[in-house]
Amino acid sequence: CQKSKPLVNTTVGILHDVGKIVILLLKRKYPNIKELIHMIDDSKVGACLLRNWGFPESIIKIIECQYDPGFTDPENIDQEFKNEIAILYLSHRCYAIMVGEENTETIFVDNFMELLGIRQKDCQTFYQNVILPAMLKNKGSDLSRDTLLPQ
Repeated sequence: CQKSKPLVNTTVGILHDVGKIVILLLKRKYPNIKELIHMIDDSKVGACLLRNWGFPESIIKIIECQYDPGFTDPENIDQEFKNEIAILYLSHRCYAIMVGEENTETIFVDNFMELLGIRQKDCQTFYQNVILPAMLKNKGSDLSRDTLLPQ
């Protein structure tokens, strides 16, 4: 996607689930209240942790707002980081397709695809026609590179 900086997207991709790790650790430490802990928003926990670690506010806001696209139109999310949030959202949708989750489409997914200039008719088509071939190409190039290198 040409609408965002690859370094920002890579950093967000690596860090976006850090709050889930904290939630998991809390559930292990306090098993008697894990149902209450389950209600904590991991994106907010992750954003708080990253803020305490001194990460840039842009990375923090993207991670903090990562679930917003599932509930609202692109015009209602943080406009400063709308493209990055949309990329993370569509990445989640494509991952869901890749692992075989049911119901990977959400009400606003087409709006976010349009925002990013993705022309496929739906996320499933985008995954099958763009993402999967790119992953297979990368896997193939890695395999051929490995077989060409001396042992």
